[in-house]
Amino acid sequence: MERIDVGEGVEFICGRLVNKAEELQTVALDHLLYADDLGLFAQSLEKLTAVTKNLCAKFSAFGLQVNFTKTKFMSFNAEQQQQQAIDVDGNSIERVREFAYLGSIISEDGTDKRDIETRILLAQKKTGELSNVFSSKILTPRLKFKILCAFVYPVLAWGCETWCLRQSDENLLDTWWKKKLRHCLGVTKRDHVKTRDIYNRLEARALSEKIRERRLRYFGHVVRYPAKRWARLMLSATVPNAKTKKGQGATKTWIAEINADLNRKRATVKDCLDRNLWRDITTGATTGSAKTTSSSNTSSALSFQANNNSERLPIQAIMRLRGRKRII
Repeated sequence: MERIDVGEGVEFICGRLVNKAEELQTVALDHLLYADDLGLFAQSLEKLTAVTKNLCAKFSAFGLQVNFTKTKFMSFNAEQQQQQAIDVDGNSIERVREFAYLGSIISEDGTDKRDIETRILLAQKKTGELSNVFSSKILTPRLKFKILCAFVYPVLAWGCETWCLRQSDENLLDTWWKKKLRHCLGVTKRDHVKTRDIYNRLEARALSEKIRERRLRYFGHVVRYPAKRWARLMLSATVPNAKTKKGQGATKTWIAEINADLNRKRATVKDCLDRNLWRDITTGATTGSAKTTSSSNTSSALSFQANNNSERLPIQAIMRLRGRKRII
């Protein structure tokens, strides 16, 4: 388990929460811990309630208590009629459809749509704060674009490495980005400036392309992690008993997106091991070592790099807990 130094009590408790079945070569991720934020995973509400009660009891032994006001739970692939609250030692924990965790919006439908929309709103707010800059007649378009990349783009791209973009998401991001680029150039749609001309004049690219580059760069970091790091193990994680709602079709996965990106770059997972080569591949300076890459070949290489394990990621209910030291 990757531990974060947040105190002896929390480390001890979370160490016991990890359930590893060595003989089956599987690892079940049942919690996420960052500073004083803790998320629990379980395959049923009954199991989640039991684990939470046990956690609260353990916290009390170390002078910690759960802030139930900020504690919520969410169910994935669950029926809408499912109970809307659970009781833990007389404290009611409300069910939510989405919540913020480490700056990202987690939704019960498993998509990144709400997170992307939130990022766009925050980036738009930052753009408004710099409205005098972008409407200036003194600053050059190139300088405005550099300011856009330095102050607005980081707000929008927070956490984008984990996004699984659908076509509608890409369209939303690229449309917003082109609007900002037109603002830098001082033109509008009425001027009928073609998209390729906008990109050429500012030496810019489509926002979806930049996000794919960042996603691949992050993937390279994860592949180079030690084999026992959680992020590395999750590369081959699966969701047991995952269901797709009627009429939705197959759900797009992050790994499938990575496979598609690798195919576009004619790259293989082994290319990630060479930092300099991988940097050139992700930035488009060169292509990968594979002459021809099929989806099946890329998938098999990815499974090999993920240590040939079939890790199970039980995601059906998640809870956000906040540990707080009690003043004695």
